[in-house]
Amino acid sequence: YCGAGAWSKADAYTGGALMFCFVLFLLSNGLCYLLPTPPTIAAYGPLRLLSLGEFSSVPLSSSVFFAGLGAWAFAYRASPYRGEVPAQKDPTDQGESPEVVFTSFSRGLLIASVLLLCYGLVQHLSGFDYRYPHWQLPLGERFKSGNYRVVGFYGHPLSLAGVSLGIFTCYWFLFSSALTADFSAKKMLGLIKAPGLARYYFAIALVHFFLIILSGGRAPLCVAAGMLLVVPLLSGGWQQGFSLRERSGLFGLLLALLGSVFLVKGVRGRFVELAVEVLSGQADRFKFWRIYGAMIVDRPWFGHGSAYIKYLSRDLYYHELGFATLVDKYNAHNIYLELLASVGIIGFVALSLSVAYLLWQMRPPFTQGIAPLLWKGNILALGANCLFGCSQNIFFDANVIYVHLAFFWLLRWLILLPKT
Repeated sequence: YCGAGAWSKADAYTGGALMFCFVLFLLSNGLCYLLPTPPTIAAYGPLRLLSLGEFSSVPLSSSVFFAGLGAWAFAYRASPYRGEVPAQKDPTDQGESPEVVFTSFSRGLLIASVLLLCYGLVQHLSGFDYRYPHWQLPLGERFKSGNYRVVGFYGHPLSLAGVSLGIFTCYWFLFSSALTADFSAKKMLGLIKAPGLARYYFAIALVHFFLIILSGGRAPLCVAAGMLLVVPLLSGGWQQGFSLRERSGLFGLLLALLGSVFLVKGVRGRFVELAVEVLSGQADRFKFWRIYGAMIVDRPWFGHGSAYIKYLSRDLYYHELGFATLVDKYNAHNIYLELLASVGIIGFVALSLSVAYLLWQMRPPFTQGIAPLLWKGNILALGANCLFGCSQNIFFDANVIYVHLAFFWLLRWLILLPKT
């Protein structure tokens, strides 16, 4: 597709923003080697020079960098300065309109989501996973009720939760936006009569909401529950001509979805465990946050470098702050503390501005159709995972990054289609 000049520039800018997000960690690793040893671990002397493999260890998925390269390549391909003239599209031909393309995408996503849910149910009941010895998940992934936390095809239940949270939030927003007064609100089973693609949006959102429940992730489940209630208010779709009785019926549907959380005994048990840990002050995440808080205080502006944290500093801080016997000397389990400790306040601000600029550049140049709704849905999905990031390094999970990059490329495609 040969886009207009303005959009080829947007590709170049977004490509640069994506690559900067990745390269920033490498720059931080190099800078932090030149800085004095942090006070808390000064007794260990100057930090050693990392090997090339260690130095190039970046927590952010390399797919972000290659997506930036891809955007640059696309900008070159679509550049008007290469003398290419876009083919004129027949206005009566709807074969490749944004709506048709997104319909195909959503149908495929629904099929894939249902297959993943079926596999997840088998995994939840039996612990089956073809990647482990004897095709069985490790005992550490079991609920106290005896069933298993679902990991799907990912490496950890929280990876599945992050992926499903992003997809759920985006498609719940699309469903809420698609509702009109023609929707059969009086009959909850009348979803099959919902206008347009609303039934697909609802089905996809519902499947991924259940996958979040089966993952056993407490933070993503709380965020999903909040999105379930807040997103319809933001979309405005549920306010278009519904009577008080119909709105009450839809609100009952939301309560029923929230109530389904407590059907899984293991999930109830995990929330009880969380309450006990928080009230007793023994939650492991409190220890992780204390360690990373000390790191940030020692080097607030430029951080410690993600590679040095991984291979040197983190273990030393655990030892110096009295947690040497802790078996799991994990990362921060908080994306904001992890970023501040890795690249400092300056790097955190630069990274935040790059992401904001990327989202702004990706806004559609028109207000009608599916592309503007997908742009808003993707921003809400990022926001949901930002909330999840308060208890998990969620954006350092490649699986979650893949989902948001997929929405990025899909949105880019939908924007270009009218210009083909």
